[in-house]
Amino acid sequence: MSIEILTGQINIDRFRVGARNDNKKGFTLAEVLITLGIIGIVAAMTIPNLIAKNQKRLVETRLKSTYSILSNAIRLSEEENGAGFSPDFGGSGWSSQKSKRIFSQYLLPYLKINFQYPDKDCVKLSESYSSSTTSQKYTDSNGACYALMNGVSIIFFAGSNSDKNNKMIVRTIINPTKKRKIEGKDVFNFVFINGENGYYIGTYEFCDDENKLTQYCNMEASRINIGGGSWGRAGFCTELIKRSGWIIPANYPIKF
Repeated sequence: MSIEILTGQINIDRFRVGARNDNKKGFTLAEVLITLGIIGIVAAMTIPNLIAKNQKRLVETRLKSTYSILSNAIRLSEEENGAGFSPDFGGSGWSSQKSKRIFSQYLLPYLKINFQYPDKDCVKLSESYSSSTTSQKYTDSNGACYALMNGVSIIFFAGSNSDKNNKMIVRTIINPTKKRKIEGKDVFNFVFINGENGYYIGTYEFCDDENKLTQYCNMEASRINIGGGSWGRAGFCTELIKRSGWIIPANYPIKF
């Protein structure tokens, strides 16, 4: 008799538990909407920072890689052509034909190139802006354009012997497929400097004042006149990153 009572009590308890489970409710529409709203706010706060961080890392990695590639190419070229070789720049002025000729003779044999841009596409590649809001566009048709194996495209410019500085310049395009390229964010400059022991890849290290370096990097103009010479703004930005060990410094004036 006691066993039957006990069994009946167990069955009753099971029924009660089942009843409680059946009465459980799901999330209401309001609760779902509130949860989605919170997720949206968190995403809006974090995703832009993640994108900016990824863009910075891409610039740092590709800029440093391109510097190493060009440095190695100039070293190999000097082994064959002599330290501090003197290219035949021909007449004064800049031109795409001159840039192609100098690049083909002194750099192309020592680089791994993905492809060379046709002239029309090269001019398009040279387009850049000083900021994300300005409508003023910089374009230069005097360069020779090549795609490197590291995802970067470069524009090589050859000047003349009459140029005191910047006889040979390499404009570095971090993301060549980007439609609106910003100087100091997507576009950077390297300069071939003929030092005491031959050429090396530099930037605008003549600017010792870091405050002025930051100021020049943040200017609206694509070209900056200093000491009677015209200097590309992107080179000052390159120098800032180089001085920080190829890491974009916290006080970098251009936002990502």
